[in-house]
Amino acid sequence: MTITQFREVEETLQIAGGMSAFWTDGEFSWTPSSYGNAEYVIVPQTTVWTPKLVLLNSVGTLKPMGLGNELSVTIDYNGSMAVSFGEVLSSKCSTNIYKFPFDSQTCELEFAAWGVYARDIRLKGVSEPIDLSFFTPNSDWELISNILTSHPSTGYSIFMIELTLKRSPLYYTVIESAKMNFLLKFIGQKWHRGNTITQVMPLCNDAEKDNVNCKTEIFITWKDVCNGLDNTMMVIAYSATVILICAYFITISL
Repeated sequence: MTITQFREVEETLQIAGGMSAFWTDGEFSWTPSSYGNAEYVIVPQTTVWTPKLVLLNSVGTLKPMGLGNELSVTIDYNGSMAVSFGEVLSSKCSTNIYKFPFDSQTCELEFAAWGVYARDIRLKGVSEPIDLSFFTPNSDWELISNILTSHPSTGYSIFMIELTLKRSPLYYTVIESAKMNFLLKFIGQKWHRGNTITQVMPLCNDAEKDNVNCKTEIFITWKDVCNGLDNTMMVIAYSATVILICAYFITISL
């Protein structure tokens, strides 16, 4: 449905998505004409068997999708079963920022039916590529391709979704080309929030002070400058509001 966030430093991808699982259970079949022409029924997930799909490369707790939600299973008269899950998934994704900010990243989501071996269940994609009918684009990352594959691994059937994301470089190209002047640095430093870089340097003595820079530098980013400008404008706006209110009451009291 959407790419929630991609964190290069933590190497994690978070997406919000939905997944439907389809299978056949011969125990559930009937003749519609014998049951009021009912061709399907909808029952709670807890009343029938459903595959416990788990994201294997999750950065959080390994738990079946939809756990704790009141899901429903649709059963057709011929034994066809279907259940749909909706989750916010966070997965591990190795990153390569060599071409930053014109880089692309490939991430994988690996699913397995927890506790059921490949001899009893085999996962495969119903269609390829992914259905993007409900997809909302991300302003920072563009989804340029997706591939669905299945393969056995350590006795389990693995279903894998491979997503390739391309960074939108406009913001970074505008900010790397803009030069930060003294005033902007001053504003960013005043509202700085702890991006201190401690440099490892030789110990200084009196004889070396002229040749070695022993200071700890403050790394000011454009984000610091933006935050500083926001806070400065807020202070100015509040101050102006207070002054105008005071002037108003002083005027009407005369």
